Amino acid sequence: MQKFNWADVPASSDEFANPTPGGYICRIMAVEDCPERNYLKIYYDIVDGEFKDFYTQRKNNAGIEYPIMYRSYTEKARGMFKGFLKALEESNRNFIADKFDGNEQQFRGMFIGLVLGEEEYLNKNNEIRLAIKAVKCCSGPKIRQGDFKVPPLKKLSAEQAAKANTTSYTPFSDTNAAFDDECPF
Repeated sequence: MQKFNWADVPASSDEFANPTPGGYICRIMAVEDCPERNYLKIYYDIVDGEFKDFYTQRKNNAGIEYPIMYRSYTEKARGMFKGFLKALEESNRNFIADKFDGNEQQFRGMFIGLVLGEEEYLNKNNEIRLAIKAVKCCSGPKIRQGDFKVPPLKKLSAEQAAKANTTSYTPFSDTNAAFDDECPF
């Protein structure tokens, strides 16, 4: 390990709070149209409460992109897309869902209520991890009033969970060292 002047390094904790499942007032930070697949990628951040600007700070500090919510506008999904437009209408002045002209870039900067939920996924090492994702759009006033339901944890299917790596290497896996001294505190 490199030598450092530890007197010049402020101590910090490894722990930091992440958004938890629940309802949040969010701002649309960017929108990307994917016309070949008929959906929008909508990047968002939380703008109120304990996690205000969480994703902007994470992006600035660690270079991690904003979370993405997908909104399909295929023929079968247009009713759900209209629900998204109505949520925008109820959360923003001067936006009328029925008059949306197809310019998705006008969503940038708009507010929307999002319900975030947890779901399991397999990472690149086939380990089960949890992600928090936008699972429902609604109006900002509904979020403020608590008029939403947080879904239960979305678990991997049994087939996917069976692929999970249940063994992992640790630096202690091949040591038989015994320590006899007692903890001093």
